[in-house]
Amino acid sequence: MPYIRDRVFILRSEAIREQDVRVSMYGMHYGKLVGIARGHRRPTGKQLGHMEPLTLAEVMIAEGKQYDKVAVASLVDPYYVLRKSLPKVVILSGCLSLTDMLTRPGVSDIRIFRHMEELFEGLSNLHESPSSERAQLFYSWFALRLLGFFGTIASFSSCVVCRKNEYENMFLFPEMGGIVCENCTKQVTRHLDAVSPLARKLLRLLQSASCEDVASISASRLFFREANVCVSALLSFIPADGEPHGFKTISSVLA
Repeated sequence: MPYIRDRVFILRSEAIREQDVRVSMYGMHYGKLVGIARGHRRPTGKQLGHMEPLTLAEVMIAEGKQYDKVAVASLVDPYYVLRKSLPKVVILSGCLSLTDMLTRPGVSDIRIFRHMEELFEGLSNLHESPSSERAQLFYSWFALRLLGFFGTIASFSSCVVCRKNEYENMFLFPEMGGIVCENCTKQVTRHLDAVSPLARKLLRLLQSASCEDVASISASRLFFREANVCVSALLSFIPADGEPHGFKTISSVLA
């Protein structure tokens, strides 16, 4: 029986039997991994506490014919500092859930692991708990960068239809992955929401910013909300295993 070893972020775990759980992980070397942790929920289980969501662990996976099994798991970093802040926990939950929805087992991209690593470290170094609007901005940043790794780079600088440079009046066209100019809206049969120049500038910044940059962005809450609404609309047209819930969860929990 072949084994693989990797350092992973635990994305999600779900009970499948009385004492077993199915664990979804994203590894530094092997990318998305899904394995069964036998006896994980048993009070005396050897893996108890080593594979909780929102943690970093070292794992050894035994590859099987029907399903892979988590043979060994060792906790590397529980990120206790983050768990003391509800806003940070909600941000992480939304971002890791999105990663779980968009990735597939057997596909590896070290950039995705580093992206999660930057998120965890960035939030750990954030001294204050973020507001609801900034928490959603962290989620927007994470989502835009993650989509970029899959080749889905949203356009916020030029019209996605005519490709001409940015105009004063631009409108969100999420089906096409960006914005359209006023002339090209005539080809669209439904209403499109306008995106202000400052919101477009903020969205472009998020595509290239670091997690530390997101923590220090200074702008009106109105522009934060406008940018977050744009990213939410874009995510609604991305093929995923489920509906991304990050914005809804953050807004409801931190209201």
